[in-house]
Amino acid sequence: RVVALKALATDVPATELFTDAWECAELDQALDSDFRSEARDALRKIVGRKDRALVPHILRILQKLGGVDGSTLIMGIANYDPPVKEAVPVLAALLTARDEKTSSYAASALGDMKTAALSALPDLIKTLETHPQNKTREDAAEAIGEIGPKASAAVPALMSSGRNDKWASRMVGMSVCG
Repeated sequence: RVVALKALATDVPATELFTDAWECAELDQALDSDFRSEARDALRKIVGRKDRALVPHILRILQKLGGVDGSTLIMGIANYDPPVKEAVPVLAALLTARDEKTSSYAASALGDMKTAALSALPDLIKTLETHPQNKTREDAAEAIGEIGPKASAAVPALMSSGRNDKWASRMVGMSVCG
C-alpha cells in the first residue's frame, strides 16, 4: 500500500489517496519505521498539492488529533493561498496542546497565515504568556510578528514576555522587529 501511495502521490486525485496516506503515516503502528517514513513522504506530497477538497478532511483530523503527530497536516493547511480561514480556530485550539511539536507547529502555521490569523491573536497572546513549552512561546511571539501591524494589541504582552520570560531574548526581537 505504501509503495502505491508513493507512486501515485502526484498523479491520482488527492482525495482518493489522503485517508490511506494518513493511516499509513501516522495511525498504523504495525508498519515498520521505513514504511512509515515513506508513507509520511507520500502524505507530504499529497497535502502539498494544496487541493481545496482536502481541507475538510485535514480539519476533521486536526480537531481530533490527540497524541498523533499532525505536523504534516498543520503545515500543509497553513500553506494554502489564499489562506484557509476556517483553519484558524482549529489551529488556535492546538496551541494548548501539551505536545510541543503540535503546539509549536500550530503557532508557526498561524504566523504563516499572516493577517488571516488575526482572530487567533488572543490565543497567541495567551500562549505567549502561559504555555509551558519554550519553543511554543517563541513560535507564538514570531506568529504575532508575522501577523504584522494589525497585531499591535499584542505589544504589551510581548514586552512583558521580554522582561519576565527567561527564554524571551529571541522572542521579543523576532516579533517586535518582524
